[in-house]
Amino acid sequence: MKNFLEQNVSPESLITLFSQAPVAMCLLVGDDLIIQNANPQILELWGRDSSVIGMSLFEALPEVKSQGFVEIFDNVYRGGEVFKGDRLPVF
Repeated sequence: MKNFLEQNVSPESLITLFSQAPVAMCLLVGDDLIIQNANPQILELWGRDSSVIGMSLFEALPEVKSQGFVEIFDNVYRGGEVFKGDRLPVF
């Protein structure tokens, strides 16, 4: 899938997809979960503006660190575990 995307999808089209998606979306990159892209819907949901782009997720949203999300992301990213968290509140 990664090779297909690299060969057939331009960075510009991904940015367009994110910005025009009808749902909240962000793209997190690397071990530090750097916010590479965040659409207006997720920024509104987070209560943040585009200044968070380029920051790590937990730097941008420090309030979630104490709510178990570091461990969840670590288990998914490093451990390959599936996580389904519908209706998981963040305070």
